[in-house]
Amino acid sequence: MTIAPTSHSLSSAAAFTLVELLIAIAIIAILLGLAAPSFQSFILETRITAEARKFLLALQTARSEASRINASVLLCASADDSVCGSDWTTNKLVFADADHNKTRSLTEKLVFSGPPLAARMTVTGPVAGWIEFNSVGQATTSATFKLCDTRTGKIGRLVSVELTGRSSLTTTICP
Repeated sequence: MTIAPTSHSLSSAAAFTLVELLIAIAIIAILLGLAAPSFQSFILETRITAEARKFLLALQTARSEASRINASVLLCASADDSVCGSDWTTNKLVFADADHNKTRSLTEKLVFSGPPLAARMTVTGPVAGWIEFNSVGQATTSATFKLCDTRTGKIGRLVSVELTGRSSLTTTICP
């Protein structure tokens, strides 16, 4: 014998009403609206830190290569992967500058080539456009790179190189 469902048993089934669904969607939308600015700030922080670490990597690579090959090695800004320039937003080159002319010739080994700086970022660095490490890994001059993006406050990164060749990364204030 089969029992037919009654109208009472169908109405007691568990389900969301349209009103409950709309309220849940509204709550999710509000929470996402509150989280979006924090997420955008997180992305910008990650981007500027990554760019600063690229500079740090290039400096450390130049220093270690100078010690390894027992010769002078340059880190320089270069738009054409050959001539050192003063615009640090372009490519970064690390090469052994055998003829000491601050230009990479075809006979000078390219050790590292870093990509240009990310869009909407600025960097100030040595006006000369290069940093030289001698055969024992010491910098011929101290230098500082200041990386900033479109924000203001203590959000920038400062990459410093001491005469000993040691480099460091700290936060700094951007305009």
